[in-house]
Amino acid sequence: MKDKSNIYKLSEEEFYKIKGNLWDDTYVGAEEYAENFFKEIRTYDTPNIMLLDADFGIGKTHFVTRFCEFLKLRNCASHYYSAWEMEYVPEAFIVMAKELIKAFKRMDRIDTLIRLRDIVRDASMNITKSEPKEILFDEIDNSIDPIKNLRGEIERSIRMLLGKRLILFIDDLDRCSHYTALRTLEVAKHFF
Repeated sequence: MKDKSNIYKLSEEEFYKIKGNLWDDTYVGAEEYAENFFKEIRTYDTPNIMLLDADFGIGKTHFVTRFCEFLKLRNCASHYYSAWEMEYVPEAFIVMAKELIKAFKRMDRIDTLIRLRDIVRDASMNITKSEPKEILFDEIDNSIDPIKNLRGEIERSIRMLLGKRLILFIDDLDRCSHYTALRTLEVAKHFF
């Protein structure tokens, strides 16, 4: 039997079967929980970070991937990714930036995509360990802060969305090394 917990790993045909009724293969009460969670999320100011915590194998991925699609059906921009599957990338910032760009690309926000991609490229030179640290001093001398620029662009891009919010689901932090999990949370907190 094929694992269907992460619907984004299914074939296109299987994905659309499940998308037709997201909650058929979930535990009793999942749809009601999703409705209530959606109502709750809409009351929070953004940015906001929430943690979904449960024991291994309980069904967090199963719920979150379906909930992500549930939100899209309600015109609420959302995007899912697994931090563990991207752990081979040495910088959590690069992973999160790539996922943000994928989210805006999927929403056909080409104007945002181009601006965000260019700003991420500039900011990554100041964040990643692989670049010379002299760049930081050059940026200070030029009175340009690419990190603040990126944060501002993310905020502006999100405000332009229909629901004026983007819900980014970062899954599998519990499967990551301590370093990757910590860096991912640090990046999320800095930019959201």
